[in-house]
Amino acid sequence: MANPNIVNVQGINGNTSAIIPASAYTPTVLLANAAGSANVYKVGLVSISNLSTSAQTATVAYYTNGAVSANSTASGGVSFPIANSVSIPANASLVVTDKVSNFYITENTSIVVTAAYANQLAFIAAYEQIY
Repeated sequence: MANPNIVNVQGINGNTSAIIPASAYTPTVLLANAAGSANVYKVGLVSISNLSTSAQTATVAYYTNGAVSANSTASGGVSFPIANSVSIPANASLVVTDKVSNFYITENTSIVVTAAYANQLAFIAAYEQIY
């Protein structure tokens, strides 16, 4: 089932996913919805926190056909940037999307993040798992 009907759901669970990418310029999966999961994720928050004392650059993207496990290197699929090469000031945070501008992650898709430097940015996604 590629896109579950969210009118007649069995359950909705709140979840959070977080990563600090360990490699520079390597697309890393923040949130993955596996093929055949029978779930849809309603993403209510994606934020980036800069852990360093200098400005850092980040990208957050929606990936099609590329759902691998969280904190893995993205594979396959097409990238659609949500926030592309944005600069986050030193010791600051940026809300990329919130509940006003939420979006859905269906089966076999993912949210992928890229940081310009390793271990400098913390990414977090808060979402509802609908099944």
